[in-house]
Amino acid sequence: MHLYDTRMEQRDSDDPADLLKIKQGIIMGETVAAIPLKELYEKNKKRQGPGQATLVELMKASNEDNSAAARIEISKRFSSALASLAFALFAVPLAITAQRKETSIGFMLSLMIAFIYFFLQILIDMVRNKPAWHPELLIWAPNAIFFVVGGWLFYRLSRR
Repeated sequence: MHLYDTRMEQRDSDDPADLLKIKQGIIMGETVAAIPLKELYEKNKKRQGPGQATLVELMKASNEDNSAAARIEISKRFSSALASLAFALFAVPLAITAQRKETSIGFMLSLMIAFIYFFLQILIDMVRNKPAWHPELLIWAPNAIFFVVGGWLFYRLSRR
């Protein structure tokens, strides 16, 4: 990177966090600064959490070092993808039985259902560090609840 009319500061090599030891006022007309992109990429890759990893990387991590975080993230991704089907199964019987004058109640009910679902997801995410609770399986609980209730609503609707 070519820098022109640059004003820089230099931190102390022994204690870079000490702001009193900064050497101010280094002025350069023109300079070249090398930025090792490969080194930055590798450093950033090491800091990458399971949320930023690809599915292939997560599968590899869960197989290699038996990583609970990778298994939880895989379950969370597939569970989130299946949530739309769980919501649909839950919502269709409610939509069929709703009257025209109940639109505001239906809107509030849908907000409440979404809040409950995401609240359960957050609660389950809080037990991520407790492997005895099997959070990779618990993450599926809100979907299971919505599938069971949706199935029951469909059954009840078919009996009418």
